[in-house]
Amino acid sequence: MWGRKLIAWLLQAVVMVLLLLGSCVGPGLLYVQSPKWSLAPYDAEKSKTFFVAFRAKNDQGKEGTYVAFYRRDLAKAGYTDIRYQLPEGRHREDREESDGQAATITVVNEAGGSQRVTIYVMGDTPWSSLSEYRVKDNTVEPLRHGHSSAWWLLGILLCLVGVHVAMKPIGRSIDRMVKDEKNNSSPPA
Repeated sequence: MWGRKLIAWLLQAVVMVLLLLGSCVGPGLLYVQSPKWSLAPYDAEKSKTFFVAFRAKNDQGKEGTYVAFYRRDLAKAGYTDIRYQLPEGRHREDREESDGQAATITVVNEAGGSQRVTIYVMGDTPWSSLSEYRVKDNTVEPLRHGHSSAWWLLGILLCLVGVHVAMKPIGRSIDRMVKDEKNNSSPPA
């Protein structure tokens, strides 16, 4: 009998862990992926986090691909020979500073000599940003921008409440199963 109770308890624990993991993973993934769904036309008055990729030389004369806020004055930041034309393909840029940001830059050459550049920036917190712009003749035209929608994280709380509500009938049915087994296994009087 104690073996059946142990099996029932383990079954209940497995169901609870699966429900808890599922309730956190789903909204968390939606939160990280939300920039891809919330892209909106870039509005310079409202958007404060538009990212741009460029090739330049830093203070030591080393050339590389960099990702920066579009509004930042790159010359004041110590960059020289700034060029917005990038090699076609997918590039990854990891920040050496302590902000923990990493960016994936996708460059597609378009007709007429322009490029469409998409930048996906992942921060050291569950935050991400997706920016898209067009470069032609070393001029940048912002197209769209999106960032993580915090309201997706409310889904974790709602799912946890759902887990709590769902565990009650599951626990009752497991208890009923154990009682039925106990009643069926007891010898007749």
